[in-house]
Amino acid sequence: MERTYLVIGPSAEKGAGAVEFLISIPVVLLLILGTLQASLLYQARLQLEVAAQEAARAGALHGGNMAAMREGLARGLTPLYTHGQDVRALLAGRARAELAARQAQIEILSPTLEAFHDHKEFGRLPLDDDTGNKKLTPDGNWGWGIPESHLGYRSTELKKESGISVQDANLLKIRVTYHAPLIMPFIDRLLARFDGNNEGRGSVVGSPKGGQGVFANQSGSDPIPDINHSHLPTFPLTAEATFRMQTPFTNVQALQKVANLQTPRTGGNEDYTPPKNPPSQPPDYEPLPPEDPGVPDYGENLPPPPTYACGG
Repeated sequence: MERTYLVIGPSAEKGAGAVEFLISIPVVLLLILGTLQASLLYQARLQLEVAAQEAARAGALHGGNMAAMREGLARGLTPLYTHGQDVRALLAGRARAELAARQAQIEILSPTLEAFHDHKEFGRLPLDDDTGNKKLTPDGNWGWGIPESHLGYRSTELKKESGISVQDANLLKIRVTYHAPLIMPFIDRLLARFDGNNEGRGSVVGSPKGGQGVFANQSGSDPIPDINHSHLPTFPLTAEATFRMQTPFTNVQALQKVANLQTPRTGGNEDYTPPKNPPSQPPDYEPLPPEDPGVPDYGENLPPPPTYACGG
């Protein structure tokens, strides 16, 4: 029986490499672009940690004021948008960072609305605090807030409504959600699905063509120039920061209820208006500890210093 053999020559394998290349290049390209975009997001995440600390520090110094926290957030994000070493590059980076801070969400996780109800006191506020009543005295600013002074002498009782003491109520904890722009092609459309901020905000994904973006003014016309990638898809990055209050907390409109902390709302409870009248009871100060009898009190009759201290 005669056998027939099929011999495949080199010409039959021509083009196999091109086919393999066409099959593998999309995967390889996505891996390369994804790696580059991930490195940019990692850099943005590290800078966001610094910016969140700046925002919390500004809030602690200004009674939890949201505008002050956005100003601090913009300061922290400025290095992320500054691409140069001259003053013009710094000013442009600061402008971009301020727009990014306007788009970011700042949520106050602590103190809560219940903590404000439990620990609020009527007292003197900083002169730049807009929540006070400056008409009570010509040289003072009085209003309601969580006191931040003499915490070592105040009661450590856990209040019923909030379950925390006044010392814990003075810890300002915020969560910042920053929408980082995605600049890598193909990858931006894949990762944009994770950010609900892209819906209806004038970005590439999830919005009609010609949308004006998040930085349009209140009338919806004449948008601010797109210097902050407002039409680019974004990816949400979050960071939390905690700072002890250095001023009385007065921004009650931005507080959340404990039940809302799982899904906090930016802005808190705007319907609550703190009372303007002074309280009928004094603050719950604890008495000072008794003096130690073992410590001598010389008063003004101090003993003379030793001779060796005077060089004698």
